[in-house]
This record gives sequence, structure tokens and C-alpha cells, in this order.
Amino acid sequence: SSAHGFNEIMAARRGSKEKVFNDRNRKVFRKSISHTEVGFSIFFVVFTAAMGWWFLAQRDNFDPGERDISMEVLNEQSVKDNLYRPPLLRWIEPGTVQAATGAAPDLGIIPTGILVDGWQVPGRLEEFDNTNLYEKIDGQEVQYKSFGFQHLYFVGFEKPDATLEVSLELYDMSEFKNALGIFAAQKSEGAQIRKQGGSYYYLRPASGFGMTGKFYYKFVGNNDHPAVHDLVMNFVGAFEPTASTGETAPFGFGVLAGDLGIGLETVEYQREDVFQYDFAKDFWFGKFDANADMRVFLHQEVSEVAAAELFGKIVEEHKYDYTVESEAGNNVVLKHDFLKTFATLNQKGTLVYGVENAPDAATATSTLQRVQGVLLDEAKGLFTQAAAPLADAPAEEAEAAGTH
Repeated sequence: SSAHGFNEIMAARRGSKEKVFNDRNRKVFRKSISHTEVGFSIFFVVFTAAMGWWFLAQRDNFDPGERDISMEVLNEQSVKDNLYRPPLLRWIEPGTVQAATGAAPDLGIIPTGILVDGWQVPGRLEEFDNTNLYEKIDGQEVQYKSFGFQHLYFVGFEKPDATLEVSLELYDMSEFKNALGIFAAQKSEGAQIRKQGGSYYYLRPASGFGMTGKFYYKFVGNNDHPAVHDLVMNFVGAFEPTASTGETAPFGFGVLAGDLGIGLETVEYQREDVFQYDFAKDFWFGKFDANADMRVFLHQEVSEVAAAELFGKIVEEHKYDYTVESEAGNNVVLKHDFLKTFATLNQKGTLVYGVENAPDAATATSTLQRVQGVLLDEAKGLFTQAAAPLADAPAEEAEAAGTH
């Protein structure tokens, strides 16, 4: 019956699932194999055998001159690595007096006469220039270079009996005005500037800062101890004759600190980007009142034409933030649109000068008249006079020796 047949088929299927291998022979469905397939098979076997024979034959047949990159090519593509080379030290013959007592350290331009009262130099003098200044002061490298940095001398001092350590950074800023610029830019708020000879300096807890000629220096100690200030004072007295080159103060400094009597603690020099204008460079600033925001500025150009051109550029740029209150020739009074402070811009001969941050127009005008009373007094010859010597600029005289 049909039901019986169906059961037999299902039983057969269930039985086939228990087989692991198929015991039936495979059927070849192709009736022939093409000549192309036969030819490729023969070629592949021959090619594989030939490659194996070639690999075995070339195993010991190796010439570096044929396969390696030549030394000339490697040298052309290599990166030059300036490895550190320690400086040569002066030879001291064993058994000599110098070997027994210790030779004086080589401090370069730093006077060894400051090594008194137990101060010693545990290391060596380190020097840096424009190519490697970042190795010493990476964070302030740009600021120093913007003021004409040339060279840095770095040395450490120690006083073992008082467990004191002091580092000295001595910067060659190439010109007096550059040294004054970085000195003013890094000056601590409220610092009392002192003067000794041609040196200007101030003391802070465990530190001292100053400038002499084209040099700017920083002493920083690990502890606030009177011996640290003694070391600074010894340096000021010993280094000033060494650094003195007879250089005279720039014209702007002489007018502000000399003729106008502005204290050195408020005199500043800005080498570039004055008023945040890339074309304005080489300006001097000073305050009659150290506690006020108002200050006067002064710049001397190479010619009257150049001064007039610079004056015109500054006026045009100022008009974006200021409103012109009055204008008469090369004398302009402006009011800041947001700060509501007053400023003046003036030009006479080769001079560009003025007042900024004045609280009102009357103060700006009176301050300008005070400046013009000096600048425009042609009888004094300020347009052509030689700059005053550095030592002639007024500053607070240094306290008596031994007091700080």
C-alpha cells in the first residue's frame, strides 16, 4: 500500500543519517580534459621545480655589493646628529700647588672675585646662543629673542656652610636698550630700583635682578638668606667695570629718565609690535606716577619724512578704536571708544610722541605740555643732542654697603 511504501522511505532516510562516510563512488561528469589545462599543469610543475632548483643554487651565492645600498647613498640620506661633546678642561699637573689647593674655576666674563665668604662653584660655566637657548629656557625663549638676545652665560654657586644654592643667568642682549627692555618686561611689581655706578638692580626674597650696559642678569637662590643678597651685591660691584664699554644711553631713555625725571622703575622699552602694530618699533614709555595707568611715549625716526609717515599710520590705525576729539596738523587728541580714556599723538621733526591712558582730556593736555616743554625746547638741542651717559640717569642710589 502507499502508506507502507512511505514508511519504508522514511526509515531509509533515518538510516542514512547514521552514516559518517559516503561509500558510493564519485562520478566523473566531464567527458574530456582540455589541452590548455594539461599544458598549464605541466608548465606549473616545471616552473615550481625550476624555482626550487634556483633557490638551492643561489643559497651561498651572495654579493653585498650588488644588493646592499651603497655607503654614498646612506650618507646622503642620513640625518646629521650633533652629539654632545663635553668642553675641554684645563690640565692640572698632579702634585702641584694648583692640584693641592684647587685651581680657580673658569667663569668666563663673570668675575671670580665674587667667590668670597665661602661661596663656591660646584659645576662649570654653561653657554647658550640663539641656536640652543630653548634647552635652558624653552618657555621664555621667544621673549628674550624679541629683545635682541645674543648669548646666555649660566653658572651655579653654593655655600655649603649655609646649605645655599644660587643660579646666575647672565644675558648678553647686544644693546643697552634691549637689556632695559627685558629688565622692564620681567620686573616684579613694586620693585624698588637701585643704582650703583652704571648698574640698575633690585632685590627680592632669595633673588636679585639687574642690568649693566648690554647685560641683564638674574640671581635665584633656594633660600631667603642675607648671603644671597651679599652675592648679588658683590657681583654688581665687580661686574660693572667689566661690562662698562662707555656706551651712552639712547635718546629716548635720556629724555624720559633724564630731562623729564621719570623714575627708572616705570621706564620701559618696546622693541617691536608697539600698540600691537607690526610697523611700529623702537618706542620708549614712562610714567610720571607709578601707580597710574597714564604714560608718555617717545620715538625718534631716522628722518622727518619717516616720522611723518609713521605718525600718519598710527593715527589711521587708532581710529578703529578711538574717536578723534581734535586734530590740528600733527597734533591729535583721541578718546577710546570702550575704555573712555584719552590719548594724544604728536609729531615734530624726527620725533613721534604722545600720551595714552589719560583719565580725561585736561590731564592728557597738561601732561603733553609738560613733555613738549622739554622736547620742543630747541635751545636745549634735544633734537640733535648726544645721549646722556648711562650713569647720569636718575635712580635711587644704592644703600650703604651691608644694608639691603
